Amino acid sequence: HADGMFNKAYRKALGQLSARKYLHTLMAKRVGGGSMIEDDNEPLS
Repeated sequence: HADGMFNKAYRKALGQLSARKYLHTLMAKRVGGGSMIEDDNEPLS
């Protein structure tokens, strides 16, 4: 049971980390250049 709990917590933390990283790159893209804003719609579709 402890293994399962750790696995769930690990996966949750990993998901939050990747989501935060994705948000960070998204914000960096928007700050980086005006022409890149149109490209941000593609990964979401």
